[in-house]
Amino acid sequence: MNTAGDKTWWQRNRVAVLVVFLVVGGMALVGGGIVYGVFSMIKSSDAYAMALAAARADPRVAEQLGTPIDTGLLTTGNIRVQSGGSGSADLAIPLSGPKASGKLLVVARRSAGEWKLLRLVLEAEDGKRTELIAAPGATAEPAAGN
Repeated sequence: MNTAGDKTWWQRNRVAVLVVFLVVGGMALVGGGIVYGVFSMIKSSDAYAMALAAARADPRVAEQLGTPIDTGLLTTGNIRVQSGGSGSADLAIPLSGPKASGKLLVVARRSAGEWKLLRLVLEAEDGKRTELIAAPGATAEPAAGN
């Protein structure tokens, strides 16, 4: 006959361990789902698509990173859209190509329902920054061939 003293640690605590495992696992799934949802919303935004298209079309980006240019998983920043069609976006999009990697820094504003890129900067791994679209009042580097 088994007494309480004869039970192993697992036999005494298995229910508690399973409950903790289920709770922690559930929290991880919910948290992962929220993070995935946020990243998906950013990547499906018009500001993200416009910035990425502009970077891929710029010969200076192709020269520095090589082609094809791919995006990374962890785009950071924020997008705010208010009722009435106005909004703003400030993003850092990881980019990589066969030659190098970097970040595409994006500042965009939305007015009357339309997005406009205000600033687009390619920041290479080595810290070199190339202004693709300069901030208002600043001068941009000339485009290739000009």
